[in-house]
Amino acid sequence: MVLNKQIAAWIGAGVVLLSFLTTIIVVYFSTRAFVETASHTTRNHEARIILEHITMLVEDIDSSHRAYLVSGLGEVLEPYYAARQVIGHKLQQAMELTSDQPEHREQLKALDRLIADRLNVLEEVITVGRQDLTAARALSGLDSGADKMNVIRGIIRRLIVATENTAMGHEQRSQAVAQSTLLYVGGVALLCITLTLGGVTAYAYESSKHHRTRSVLADIQAKQALIFDAVPIVTYSAKASRTFETLWVSASVQVVNGFSPNVFLEDPNFWMARLHPDDRAPVQNALARLSETRKLNLEYRWQVADGTYRWFLDNAVQFESSKGVETPLLGVRVDTTAQRVIAEDLRRVNEQLTALVHSSPTAIVILDAHGKCLLWNPAAEHIFGWQADEVLGHPLPTVGPLYSDEHRRLCERVLSGEAFSDMELVRLRKDGSEIDISLSTAPLRDHSGFICGLIGLMSDTSERKRAATELQQAYEQMRALSRRVESVREEESTRIAREIHDDLGQALTAAKIDLGWVAARLEQSDDASIRATIRERLLRLMQSTEATIHSVRAIATALRPPILDELGLVAALEWLGHDVETRTRIRCHCSLPAQDIDLGAGLATAYFRICQEALTNVVRHAHATHVHIVLARTHHEVTLEITDDGCGIPDQAVVDSRSLGLVGMRERAVQWGGTLSIRRLSEKGTTVAVIMPTGGGIHGQNSGG
Repeated sequence: MVLNKQIAAWIGAGVVLLSFLTTIIVVYFSTRAFVETASHTTRNHEARIILEHITMLVEDIDSSHRAYLVSGLGEVLEPYYAARQVIGHKLQQAMELTSDQPEHREQLKALDRLIADRLNVLEEVITVGRQDLTAARALSGLDSGADKMNVIRGIIRRLIVATENTAMGHEQRSQAVAQSTLLYVGGVALLCITLTLGGVTAYAYESSKHHRTRSVLADIQAKQALIFDAVPIVTYSAKASRTFETLWVSASVQVVNGFSPNVFLEDPNFWMARLHPDDRAPVQNALARLSETRKLNLEYRWQVADGTYRWFLDNAVQFESSKGVETPLLGVRVDTTAQRVIAEDLRRVNEQLTALVHSSPTAIVILDAHGKCLLWNPAAEHIFGWQADEVLGHPLPTVGPLYSDEHRRLCERVLSGEAFSDMELVRLRKDGSEIDISLSTAPLRDHSGFICGLIGLMSDTSERKRAATELQQAYEQMRALSRRVESVREEESTRIAREIHDDLGQALTAAKIDLGWVAARLEQSDDASIRATIRERLLRLMQSTEATIHSVRAIATALRPPILDELGLVAALEWLGHDVETRTRIRCHCSLPAQDIDLGAGLATAYFRICQEALTNVVRHAHATHVHIVLARTHHEVTLEITDDGCGIPDQAVVDSRSLGLVGMRERAVQWGGTLSIRRLSEKGTTVAVIMPTGGGIHGQNSGG
């Protein structure tokens, strides 16, 4: 029995020891399995948290994008950019946490590709929206963004469910191990402890998850409040009813409208009551259709705090409720008064420019950078013959092969930034005839300052050139007639002077000689009284005849000074100065060449007559005491200057067409291809300067005139 007891004791001890060792082994392997299971469970819980965070980031990206499409404001994209920066990192963390689960990694890789593709599409829409919000909305409408977002959400939900299932499996295995261990170690007490620890762990996990969720939500709300208060727009929530009762409105409403948010919240009819009467009915109709459209897109006038009506653009959306409860509207209001004023000004300016272009008698043409015609106004149709629909969208038909290289080079220079005005060119009409045009052209630039085309203003100069040619011909004919008249006058004066001098002078001289002979014979008469009387009368007759001879010589000299033909221009000018000094008290100084200048009778006469007219004006009007006459010759021209120290010619007299003497002087100079200038000196006096070429002038004639 003792043996049996010992055996039993040893057996019992062995059993105890074996049980103890077995318990230790079971506890060891159970603990190891429990630790591994707990590690897997923890990794799955973390993966689930990250996936839920990714869900919130995806929702931030989607809601920010939709808010941007509604408002067009870049500030609402801050959550989008914040989520874009961290979502890739979160996906990488999820992949690391599920590295031992190949099926999860494949789904995460697919999710990563979908999110990357969606972000690229959203970035393209945002880029387009910075230039043209309407185009961005259209692009977003073409994109199946909602379907892609649903696919992304579905993958995330499946991953969360799979993670939860995996975590649940690990927890089940952990519980099984714990139950086995508790059966070996302590039974129900150990099981209770295990269950308590599991409950505490679950509670701690859920509490931590709830705390993190509230923290993220508070952060999002703070960012939204900062955006709504900083941006000069009004965000609001309102009932989807005909009264449009305001439930919430951002603080920026006081800046935009002048009313505090409380005014909108206290009076349900406040917003509707201040609508412009003409806009109230359209707004109410739009509100009545909310049940069908579930969105608003209105532009109306609303009375702000200062009593004036301003234009507002109102965009609102009513989101669907999963529980069938009617949800409020969420909307954005923007003051568009300034934009409407600018748009109206642009419309008016555009109408004015359109009217100007269409009524302009000048052909106005606009080409793009490739030479295609964008504008062809009615004047261009009239001048060239092509209608607008024949030219628009095509290269200019007015160039033709003959002038294509010239046109191409001109376009290249204009498109490089040069501008030209009053260029004389030849172009083609529709009937094939050539036309002279005057072209002014300049580059056109877009809103970025880049050259995008060119504009050309063209006028028909054919008639003008023809009229100018005819006028020049008439002018030349008048000049020729004037020269001929002067020539005939000078020839007639020369002939009359010669006849007066030769015929009348000789007759008067002969009469004087005969009278002298009669007087000598009277000395032989016996009657002294008769002789005295006849002598006295004959003496008076001789004196009268002598005076007549001097008068005839003076008239002949005035008509055509013989000295001009006999001794030349230099001697004639010196005689003219001496004559002025003799007849008046004006001292006349002549600076003349030592030898005569051979100019021909016509050109010499022109210089002489100009000097004669200038001295006549000095004597009549200048009140001068000194006159200086200068004649000088260069290789190709002769200069004559007459300067006095008188009172100076008035400025208006220089350009007065009624000053016939000055006009005649200029005409004489122009006839011989020269110029005549009259200037008043700074202190006193006037200078008349004439310069004419020595080759006989532009007409090549050198007759006496």
